[in-house]
Amino acid sequence: MRAPVSIQLDHVWKSFATNRGTWVPMRERFRELRAKGDRVTVLEDISAEVYGGEVFGVVGSNGAGKSTLLKLIAGIYRADEGRIRVAGRLAPLIELGVGFRPDLPAPENILLNGVMIGLSPAEAKRRTDEIIEFAELQDFTDLKLKNFSSGMRGRLGFSVMSHVDADVMLIDEILAVGDKSFRDKCSDVIADMKTRGRTVVLVSHEMGSINRLCDRAMLIKDHRVAHIGASEEVANRYVAVNSERSFAAQAGGGTEGNPEDVAITEFRLDRPGGDGEEPRLPSRELLEIVAKVELRRPLREPYARLILIDAGGRPLFISPPQYLKPGAEFATGEFEISASIENRLASGRYAMVCRVTETVPDPGEDLRFPGRWLTFGVDGPDQPGSIMSIDADVSVSSSDPDAAESVALR
Repeated sequence: MRAPVSIQLDHVWKSFATNRGTWVPMRERFRELRAKGDRVTVLEDISAEVYGGEVFGVVGSNGAGKSTLLKLIAGIYRADEGRIRVAGRLAPLIELGVGFRPDLPAPENILLNGVMIGLSPAEAKRRTDEIIEFAELQDFTDLKLKNFSSGMRGRLGFSVMSHVDADVMLIDEILAVGDKSFRDKCSDVIADMKTRGRTVVLVSHEMGSINRLCDRAMLIKDHRVAHIGASEEVANRYVAVNSERSFAAQAGGGTEGNPEDVAITEFRLDRPGGDGEEPRLPSRELLEIVAKVELRRPLREPYARLILIDAGGRPLFISPPQYLKPGAEFATGEFEISASIENRLASGRYAMVCRVTETVPDPGEDLRFPGRWLTFGVDGPDQPGSIMSIDADVSVSSSDPDAAESVALR
């Protein structure tokens, strides 16, 4: 028996007026709004139900409308059409810094945000030390927020939201900030909310988090609901949708085959790790991949590829085709694929996809079967924003002896 509905989205539409970049008289602007001209539709006919005590993921490519959907649920935006119902107190963590005063330090911002969300001033003050400790900001209580890094603001925002006893929590990409220990704390808070019957809506590009934390998820594609289902199933579809244009051409194109004809029964990194945990490995450690493939009908010259993609779905590596039965025109049965791939990845999260393709006599019509994916993290000393971990020798010299001496003294 399902829990009561906590969030109901009923045929929700949202669009925004475009900025034409020129001055337009106010009278004309009102006329445009009435006519709904020059508008961009962001969400089209979105319907879904989220149940109490459920962690519900929302995934989609950049620009799909995920953050807009959270703002509609939070009441920041008003829907053009449709209805949104939310049961209970709601705590949104949608954009870093929203609701914070940059010229005030953390304690004053905690008081302001706590009262805005529904705490009494006395309760907000009582929880301030606990919130700061959770956010790991004890050494920065006198620092104004404008001097905080984005990660520090994200930790503070999540800490405030997690201490207001909300019935519904909206989270947008918070698991992308902070180090692993803080991300683990965020995951523990989300799991604890679920056990207490609270509802969490989580937007993330990181499919490991969606698969690990969410009960169900929704994929938004082209501003519409493409699929709602089990988190692993939706995450798998997201990886395919988000990367199909990029690596399909490089991998030889083709069309989708019947998913019942091929099964990738096992796909993993060959290294020790806890069950159910997302693997993490040091930078420069080899990626040892094992995949087991079952062909359930004879396929013509079938081959497998491994595709390494980043968190945004961009292909970083595509392996050459590995024919499952070289020299044979048709193949069926079970096969094991092993790969050892050099790891020059910078710190971050990545996904590996394994796909099987059947060679078809007509050029460009090969049948690509739905793949299986795994996510993993890389930990290293690289600077944030790096893509590769490479050796570099960088030095600074000056032709001014006085300047060099000044630097040395400092």
